[in-house]
Amino acid sequence: MSDKDDRPALDLDKAAQQGFVAFFRSLPAKDATTLRLFARKASSHGGGDFYSAHGDDALLIAGEFFKTSSVLKHLGPASNPLPGCTLSYANFQQLLADALLNRGWKIQIWHSTGRSANQWQLAREASPGNLQQVEHNLPDSAWLPTAAAPAPDPVLVAILIQDDEQPASTSASSQAAASTTRHVGVALANASDKTLALAEIHDTDQLAHLEALLIQLGVKEVLVPTGVTDARLSTLLDAATVVTTRYSVDAFKSPPAATALHRLLSTATPPAAADALIATHPLAGRALGAVLDFLDLATDRHAAHQFSLTAHHVGGAMRLDQHAVAALNLVGDGARKSTHLYGLLNKCVTGAGSRTLQSWIRQPLVDRAAIEARLGIVEALVDDAAVRDAVRDWLTQAPDVGRLGMKLRKDRATLADVAALYRLVARLPDLRPVLVDDPSSTALADRYAALLDQIEVDLAPFSEKVTETLDLDEWGDHNDVRIRASLDPELEELHAQMAAAREEIEPEASRVAGILGLELGKVVKVDQSAIHGHHLRVSLTHSSLIRQKKKDLIELATLKSGVLFTTPALRAVSNKLTDLAGQYDTLQAAMVKEFMAAMQAYLPTFTTLNDTLSELDVLGAFAHVSVHAPTPYVRPTLNDEGRVHLPNLRHPCIEMQDLVQFIPNDATLGRGESAFQIITGPNMGGKSTYARSVGLAALMTQLGCFIPTDPGATLPIFDAIQCRIGAGDQQFRGVSTFMAEMLETASILRSATPQSLVIMDELGRGTSTYDGFGLAYAIAHYLATVVKPAATLFATHFHELTTLAENVQGVVNRHVVAHVDEEGGQGITLLYKVADGAATHSYGIHVAKLAGFAPRVVALAQAKADELERAASHGGSGGKKRAREEEDGAVELARRIAAEVRDVDLSTPDAREKVERIRKRYAAAVNGCPRLAALVGGAIVGGAIVGGGEV
Repeated sequence: MSDKDDRPALDLDKAAQQGFVAFFRSLPAKDATTLRLFARKASSHGGGDFYSAHGDDALLIAGEFFKTSSVLKHLGPASNPLPGCTLSYANFQQLLADALLNRGWKIQIWHSTGRSANQWQLAREASPGNLQQVEHNLPDSAWLPTAAAPAPDPVLVAILIQDDEQPASTSASSQAAASTTRHVGVALANASDKTLALAEIHDTDQLAHLEALLIQLGVKEVLVPTGVTDARLSTLLDAATVVTTRYSVDAFKSPPAATALHRLLSTATPPAAADALIATHPLAGRALGAVLDFLDLATDRHAAHQFSLTAHHVGGAMRLDQHAVAALNLVGDGARKSTHLYGLLNKCVTGAGSRTLQSWIRQPLVDRAAIEARLGIVEALVDDAAVRDAVRDWLTQAPDVGRLGMKLRKDRATLADVAALYRLVARLPDLRPVLVDDPSSTALADRYAALLDQIEVDLAPFSEKVTETLDLDEWGDHNDVRIRASLDPELEELHAQMAAAREEIEPEASRVAGILGLELGKVVKVDQSAIHGHHLRVSLTHSSLIRQKKKDLIELATLKSGVLFTTPALRAVSNKLTDLAGQYDTLQAAMVKEFMAAMQAYLPTFTTLNDTLSELDVLGAFAHVSVHAPTPYVRPTLNDEGRVHLPNLRHPCIEMQDLVQFIPNDATLGRGESAFQIITGPNMGGKSTYARSVGLAALMTQLGCFIPTDPGATLPIFDAIQCRIGAGDQQFRGVSTFMAEMLETASILRSATPQSLVIMDELGRGTSTYDGFGLAYAIAHYLATVVKPAATLFATHFHELTTLAENVQGVVNRHVVAHVDEEGGQGITLLYKVADGAATHSYGIHVAKLAGFAPRVVALAQAKADELERAASHGGSGGKKRAREEEDGAVELARRIAAEVRDVDLSTPDAREKVERIRKRYAAAVNGCPRLAALVGGAIVGGAIVGGGEV
């Protein structure tokens, strides 16, 4: 946002200033992320209505948006002035978009009551999940999604949580993986798309399914009852960076009244169906009452009979938690497109396609038929470049049907918007042959032929109504859509006068071209704009000619496109046309309102059309990316055996970076054989990249996209991808690196299933070596023995962890290859290849040498490491034997404890007492077994927390 010389001035006399300052300082305190804006009426500045901000809000806007303090003006006494700044309407639009969509702030807009210059009332409020009252103020550019600023669909969620002792599943594997303790009721609302949904989740104590739902839907704002505290929920919402709004607990006490709910619902949701949903989702129904109250839908006349109500199926998509989104870099920060998956795949040619891709990335499919259908369409577009290019060229000329439909639904659409939809419908017959007549595949025809045929049939009356009502010739000739003049005698008379006035433009333009000695149409051009009306334009190279004729020509503006100018005669014609157009608009207003109401009947079909075209756009983008990758992507196959085989796998984003020659690796994980892989090797050797590459290949497959491997790739369908990679301090929440790591890992242990893909990297940092190794070992052992056969990639710097492969079936060792050259100066060469077996030793000191550490530092580090290694192995083979015996004894004792805990019926009231008795009985044995204490102290074993007495 930039400060302009014509920025509106706040013209207040001394008394008015003092009165406003007194009023402002009497307002109650507010949250720091809520901005108060005051709507001002135009006065001397003559630029239309504008807005002002004051106090801390003005300081924030000056620093964050204008980037200068020069915009600040002060009101009131010099001894205690009130800082303030003004915003033009364009500045106001930009501020709304940035504050609500990018920063997650809230907005209050205050209007004068009119009774006094300094009497104001709160007129409108907006928040990231509730844009309704300011939607018409957002600039058109705000609706285009980017990686830094996602699509602004205001998804609002209300959440109610109750304790639930009943497990979500009675299967042994599910009970072992997660103890279900929370009953979550969720109500979702998208006020732009007019959708409501209910979901009830029997979740883990870590709320893993709720977290996945928030991520999948791109939730902007969450309502929770005031006064209700839930530490895990607060942690989850902080990590997901959604706006949390505390709302009256009374609003959550009951579902909405049936009459009020029925009034909101469209024909898509019959009242009986809505009542049944509320009855089967009682907790979510109470949350829905809070949503409707917060959005004030009961009193919104535009909301009547507009909303649908459905049940949201929580298990309908792959679960992704916030750590997986960050670790796999799915959406990035918008800095460099090719560094994150959304930027890499977003070769969509429409805004609707980009929004759909963003939604898909957060909701990968788990239905095999749906995945195969997408892959089939992508394959058809990959194989036939002519069809692919024809489809994308056709889509390039398509308007944003979703946004035009939203404007039509909210009574904000213009006749030009309807005409744009008409033009799109007229072009639909050109798309069908491209899709249906593809000789290389039937996938496109199977998916789109009948669908497009039905859309054309449903929209045929729409096209007839438009041609009967709108003057499309006028649109083509003058870019001005109006009701046909033949429908009303008065309109015909005005139309004739406007036509006569337009005939005066060309003779005047020809006269001016003759004066300038320039050719009309090629050099001197007739233009029209909302600001200057009808005028003339020449290129900048001829600007001197205009200035030489100052007596005859009136210069209007100098732009990059040229110099805009007019003449007294042309200005008179332009003013006359503007006046006639105003009279025409006034006369046609009633007809326009009736016509727009009739157009809303076609909104369901346009929604279907929008979904169809955006899906086709995304799949076309997948094909485009697959073909134009450095090495073309291939179609993976799906299997039911839980087998992962990815020959010559590459990381899709890294291989696109400049000056990078990516070294591919095979990735093979077989259920019961090699599903759990411990990956060792030097830092910077490629362990994390290899693991991330597998995760991205799985996710891209379930999006329906080809993947960066060689032919022969096959994967199962994963229900979740769970990552613990590179945790850092979260100081704003008072969470250290180690604690963040433990919280993330605990969530994975409680929610991972045998169908999950688990990626763990460098566990155990931030604490002592022995504690870190003990935790890493216990976690790996649990995943490999209890959650098995979950596919797991466990990258670690604890070389000793590789012994797990000797004791647990299905665990294998792999390592990233490095060449150690003790005499070569550099010490180590990282080869970025993954090979079978464990790394021979730790490479930390070699990497330090590669990083350029001083030789004396490297030498001292090596000497100290040798000393510690000798101390650890004191006693030779006897010491190693004792260590092995201690470990075997620890594991056996842990199994006995776990077996007794597993036999406890957790549904009985005395379950905790029974577990406590078990803990006390084995306390002495645990304390007498340091190896067990190191391995399981506070860690999860067999479904219990040993040492804490907690189930």
